[in-house]
Amino acid sequence: MTDRRAALLLAAAVLLAAAFSFSGLGFYNDDYALLSALARGSFTQEFAGLFYTRPLDVPFFGGLFAAFGTTPWPYHLLSRLLDLAAAWAFHRWLREEGADGPTALLAALFFALYPNHDAARCWPSGLVAQGGLAATLGALLLFRTHRALGALAFLGAMLFYEAPSFLVAAVPLAAWLRERDLKKALLPAWPLAAAFAVGAFWQRVLVPLTLAAERHPVSLSPSHALKVLGAGFELTFANRLAHGLARGAQAATGSFSGAEWALFALAGAALAFWAARLALEAEAGPPLLPLAFALFILGYVPYFFDASYMPTAFSANNRLNLTGALGGSLFFAWACARWRRGGPVLAGALAGLFLLENWASNGQYAAAYGRQQEILAAAVPLIPPDAKTLLLYGFEERVGSAVVFESTYDFDGALSLRGARVSARVGQGRMRYDEDAPRLVWYGEAPLSYSGLYAYDHAARKMTALPGPAAAREFLAKR
Repeated sequence: MTDRRAALLLAAAVLLAAAFSFSGLGFYNDDYALLSALARGSFTQEFAGLFYTRPLDVPFFGGLFAAFGTTPWPYHLLSRLLDLAAAWAFHRWLREEGADGPTALLAALFFALYPNHDAARCWPSGLVAQGGLAATLGALLLFRTHRALGALAFLGAMLFYEAPSFLVAAVPLAAWLRERDLKKALLPAWPLAAAFAVGAFWQRVLVPLTLAAERHPVSLSPSHALKVLGAGFELTFANRLAHGLARGAQAATGSFSGAEWALFALAGAALAFWAARLALEAEAGPPLLPLAFALFILGYVPYFFDASYMPTAFSANNRLNLTGALGGSLFFAWACARWRRGGPVLAGALAGLFLLENWASNGQYAAAYGRQQEILAAAVPLIPPDAKTLLLYGFEERVGSAVVFESTYDFDGALSLRGARVSARVGQGRMRYDEDAPRLVWYGEAPLSYSGLYAYDHAARKMTALPGPAAAREFLAKR
């Protein structure tokens, strides 16, 4: 298959994955913190750690906000373009490392659809993860022909989003698997290793010591690393991946109309046909299985050292694990290519199931954004002039895996973008009303004030003043 046809196939896969409910996608969770800070002109102050650790994020998000403002669809269009760029760069990198064309393309096709990082495609704040991975893979490609430029591009990608940077180790590994010569594998990779060392020193030594505090506690526990790797394995290859696909199918069964099932049948059949054909055309090549598992491990290495992190299925904690999905995609492509009898059937089934999960996820996130807009439209006109703090009750926090409002900042940021001058929090299931002060219990405790405190119950469409603990208890009793 020519490069042009390969690019068209990947573009078709990304387009099909994005098409369902695309116009209904919006902003979620972290997005509102970024957007509200950008709107206030306080991005570099509120995200000082991000500013210093990932300095290229500042012109990136600042430029996007200047161009797109608070209109969601351009952000989501860019998200899918970055999906395509990463899939294409992965395909080209595998080809350069000796993989046969059909296997490399099948791996890239699976990556374009891989379901275990669904929120990365739906949260505009996750654009850095997609952009960082695409830039890192692009730098590895450039490094093959222009070492200095490739190493510089790799450093730039690392200062944009560091999680994919451990792919630096995949370059000598792929060379060794291809040539079985350790010296030839290691020596050419030293400029990339030097770029990685500079980036690591900046992000993990200089910035925490002199510019900004480390945002996550560091863990050097081998048991924690093994737990992260084990959970990541289940999500990428095994039971949690299967469970997620089953949940996606269940969500689609409960929400798709007859016409939508007909459209899915056409789109799924087309992708399944091409995936099966690629599995049939695949040829024996270099040993890709070790490379697949190495890519998976390198994707999770950055999280070994974060004591607060544990990967979970279809949640905020799993939304940016794109690098590990490279390993899963290559593994399944290798398995389909080498299993001569059942491989084409497996390839077609995976392509169809992955697409169904993408559509189910899109539908859930579109519905969640619709709920947000409904809550905001109803609450804003009811906010009293003397309100200082607003607590949200009486709403559905999630639609499947999609977040409506859940954090200490997303409801607040969404209201501020609508011009509301009030501090807002999700109160539902998160408040304790003590005699001396109300307390938000959400990843720790934060005392609030009864002065100017109001609760909005969306189910009742009612705003209630909470001037003291007795009023708060009465409000909770009547809900």
